[in-house]
Amino acid sequence: MPRPVAIRVSYRDDAGHLLRLEAAVVKDERQTPEWRDKTAKVIRQLSMLLLEANTSMNAESDSLVEAKAAARRRR
Repeated sequence: MPRPVAIRVSYRDDAGHLLRLEAAVVKDERQTPEWRDKTAKVIRQLSMLLLEANTSMNAESDSLVEAKAAARRRR
């Protein structure tokens, strides 16, 4: 019986979607410039948080893999 598939969490695609949304908000002439600037800033902040979370998760995952490999080498 095969092992269950583990889904790896990645926020990179979500951050990319938000950055495309930011570009669309900036181009939207139907809204006031103040609204566009404020909304674009909030979207950018959220996308940066997602990218930071993704980077820290990858770093933790990498260090865990390295620790397991080192433990196997010691045996």
